[in-house]
Amino acid sequence: MSFKSTNKPWIPPVKGEYSPPPQDIYKNVICRTINTSNYIDRHISHFIGKDGRKFIEWTNEFDVLYIFYKDRKIEVWGEEPTNVHNVIHFIIDKIKKMNQKRQERYELKSNEEASRQEETAEFTTINEEILVEPVLPLQIDISGPTPAETTISRDF
Repeated sequence: MSFKSTNKPWIPPVKGEYSPPPQDIYKNVICRTINTSNYIDRHISHFIGKDGRKFIEWTNEFDVLYIFYKDRKIEVWGEEPTNVHNVIHFIIDKIKKMNQKRQERYELKSNEEASRQEETAEFTTINEEILVEPVLPLQIDISGPTPAETTISRDF
């Protein structure tokens, strides 16, 4: 069961600008961070959602005060450690799913590339067989008189 804070979620004065919850209003505020990879950093807009909608939804769903992304870190601010812990694990699971999809796409692309290389190699082999003239066995001309026709002459 999650703790319901008595205070409302922190709404920064300027949207999209970093402004963590002030300790004079939220006496028990804690902050936990998640470091992100370059890949997540490049795709963070999909993760956050338009105008931070997903972060706002998660803030309300998990009853934390504030979730913000900056400098390749996702910060989660809240008063109840259990709620902060729950949203941290939720976000980590989301990141794992993004990385898994990335890995699957990479493997699919690698498999397709290997398949294309195999097809190209087979095609090249077929073309080589067609274009290269077959090598015939060595033929020796042994024509000439047969032994019966051969006469031996000796001069003594």
